[in-house]
Amino acid sequence: MVNKRVVLLIFLATLFGAVAGAQGDTLCSRTLTQLSERYERFRSLKARFRHVLRAPALKQEEVEEGTLYVARGGKMRWEYAKPDGKLAVSDGKVSFLYLPAEKQVYVRPVDRWESPLVLRLLDGQARPAEEAVCLGAQQAGESVELKLDMKDQESLVKDLEVVYDPRLGAVTAVRFRDALGNEVSFELSEVQMDLTLQEGLFTFKVPAGAKVVKEE
Repeated sequence: MVNKRVVLLIFLATLFGAVAGAQGDTLCSRTLTQLSERYERFRSLKARFRHVLRAPALKQEEVEEGTLYVARGGKMRWEYAKPDGKLAVSDGKVSFLYLPAEKQVYVRPVDRWESPLVLRLLDGQARPAEEAVCLGAQQAGESVELKLDMKDQESLVKDLEVVYDPRLGAVTAVRFRDALGNEVSFELSEVQMDLTLQEGLFTFKVPAGAKVVKEE
């Protein structure tokens, strides 16, 4: 004879699971909509950043930190305090990466939609609702954590997680695995939105003695 209490517990578990899933779907779609609407109004951003790359296979971890400036149109400036002197600048058309240890500047043209989704999530140029499917969402304090799956099956981004703070109207963290299985995260703090940023921030001058390497 079937235990009625067991049947009831299974029913309730199934019911609450379905309700939780529906709530997650609603939270996910609502947050993606807010994010898309915010991107339409995006002007600029300034924040402290922390970039961590963990390579489980090599048992290594790299941590980079500094200050990030972003303006509409794919303009970005990454001023690194760790490693000291490293600098990445994009005017939306051309990007420059200066590595002082190598005394080299790497220059390459910018293709808006070939730029990694991770960067476009930070600079307001992403199309998350078009490029990804939401697998789930949960409230984390005042923020919302989204689990996304890229629609492009050839994407090098796996297990993508995005943290969105609706009070700031900004993405404050992006985490994912790359094609090599490395765990990558970008976290922002001290975020300031819609500031008036000087255009000179997105202009790069080659340091004296640095070799310029152009990439196609």
